[in-house]
Amino acid sequence: MVSKTAQTKVSKILIKNKVSKKQTVKYFKWVNDLYKRSSKLKAKEFIKTDGKAVNYDNFTFKSKKLKNGDFAPEVNCRMSAFLLYKNLIKTKGKANHNDTFMMFDVDAIENAPQFKMTKSDKKKYTILFNSVNVKGTKTLKQHRQKILKSFKSKNIKFKKSNISLISLYMHSPSDNLRFIGHTGVLIKNNKSLLFLEKFGPEAPYQITKFNSKKQLINYLLSRNDIYGDKTELSPIITQNDKIIYGGK
Repeated sequence: MVSKTAQTKVSKILIKNKVSKKQTVKYFKWVNDLYKRSSKLKAKEFIKTDGKAVNYDNFTFKSKKLKNGDFAPEVNCRMSAFLLYKNLIKTKGKANHNDTFMMFDVDAIENAPQFKMTKSDKKKYTILFNSVNVKGTKTLKQHRQKILKSFKSKNIKFKKSNISLISLYMHSPSDNLRFIGHTGVLIKNNKSLLFLEKFGPEAPYQITKFNSKKQLINYLLSRNDIYGDKTELSPIITQNDKIIYGGK
């Protein structure tokens, strides 16, 4: 999403699907802030790939600093997805602000100006991305049940829309947790599926077009950073509160 043409097209699609203009403008402010500080990327339209995750090892950018001298945190996949999706969910659950896997996100929200949120949005963000306790479980089936149960316990309601939230749950055996290691928003656009993601905190923003949900799943599973030392169980992928890939 480097070119102005691509950004304009995506903006129109987002606004058409009830993402507010304010949210959209802020999203592309984040996008262009990164690209102004980064190594040059070629501004192309969609290019065909082999369906595997893109390698951004050579992507570099200049870090920013906060007023206190600390390096400013970069936007991650959860931050960018939440900015676009936050008005499409409601929750009455309880936020766990002490979640280890959320500590850097919470710190960024509290201390970095660009991530400043209302109290209600901070609560919604934390509840949405809190990890899932899988203590006492050994199988994928049990993990799937725990994830589905967590949506109910958090009382998360997803509004009907062409936009949905795709989340990849990774397994941390040492912590007995399932945590969202990657996320993005999926837009049903005519006969195509468009997936918007911040590939990683130190990687670019990306939009990918798929012809089917199966292609999206295969793409997400091709990431090298979602596999550890083989003691963990397979990733699980959800679309809103439904499991679309249960692992293997």
